[in-house]
Amino acid sequence: MNSFRLRPEAGIALAYLAFGALWILFSDQIVASLALSTATIMQLQTYKGWLFVSASALLIFGLLRHAFSQERLAQERLLSKQAQLAGEIAERLHAEELLRRVSLRLAEAQESERLALSKELHDQVGQSLTALGINLNLIQAEIGPSISPSLRAHFSSASELLQEITDKIRDIMGELHPPVLQNYGLAAALRWLAERIQRQTGLQVEVQGEIIEPRLPMVTAISLFRIAREALNNVIKHAQASRAWVRVEATPEQVILCIQDDGQGFDPAITQNNQNSQWGLATMRERVELLHGSMKIESAPGEGTTIIVRVPRAL
Repeated sequence: MNSFRLRPEAGIALAYLAFGALWILFSDQIVASLALSTATIMQLQTYKGWLFVSASALLIFGLLRHAFSQERLAQERLLSKQAQLAGEIAERLHAEELLRRVSLRLAEAQESERLALSKELHDQVGQSLTALGINLNLIQAEIGPSISPSLRAHFSSASELLQEITDKIRDIMGELHPPVLQNYGLAAALRWLAERIQRQTGLQVEVQGEIIEPRLPMVTAISLFRIAREALNNVIKHAQASRAWVRVEATPEQVILCIQDDGQGFDPAITQNNQNSQWGLATMRERVELLHGSMKIESAPGEGTTIIVRVPRAL
C-alpha cells in the first residue's frame, strides 16, 4: 500500500499553522506569568509581534527552500530516467533497424539462391527433359507403323509422364523465382500468376496495373509477388470465392498492392485469435514489416475480403 504524502504547499500551511498556534499559546502564557506593568506588557507584545513575524519568515523560508530542493531533486531524477529511457529506446530502434537490414540481406541472399537454383533447373534438368522427349519421338518415328499396340501405349504413357514431369519442373521454377518477374517486372508476374491460378483452380483472377518504371528493387518486387500469391492461396482455401482482383500501382514514394475477392469474408477479430487462420496473414505481415510498409485487412462475413499493402519504393 502506498504511504500517504502531503503536497508541499499543504505541509507548509500546516507547519505555519502549528507554529502560530504554539507561539500564541506559550508566548501569552509567558507574558502573563511575568506580572509586569501594562506599559511593559504593551512593549513586550510589540516585540513579540516583530519576533513572530521574523520567526515566521525564517520558518517559511526554510520550508520553501526544502520543498524547492525536493522538487528540484525529483525533476533531476525524472530527467535522468527520461534520458535513460530515451537512450534505451534509441538503442532498441537502432537494433531493430540493424535487424531489419540483416533480414533484408538474408532475403536478398535467399532470392539469389532461389534464382540460381531456378536457372540450374532450366539449364540442366529442363534441357535434359527436352532432349529425352526428342529422343522418344525419334525412336517412335524410327519404329514406324510396325510398332505393336502395347509398345505404342508404352510410348504414349512415357510421353505423358515426361510432359507431367516437365510441367512440375516449371511449377517448381515458378515457385522458386518466376522468370517473368526477373525479365518483365511485377505487373507481368502477377498476370502470369493469375493465369496459372485460373488454369489450375478455375478461380477468375483479374490483374490491373501497368509496368512500374524505374524497376522496383528485386527484394521489394519478389516480396509483393509472394504476398499476392499467399493472399490468393488464402482465397482459394478459405474464401469460397468465384472471382478475385489484384491491383498494383506506384507513386513516387510508395507501391500499393490490393487483393480483393467476392468470397464469404470473415471477422478479423475472430481470426486474430485463431493461430491456424492467422498463419498466412502473419507471413504476409512479416514481409510487409521487413519493407517498412503497412497492411490493412477489410472484411466482414458475407462481404468478401480486401487486403491493402503499402510499401515505400526505396528501402
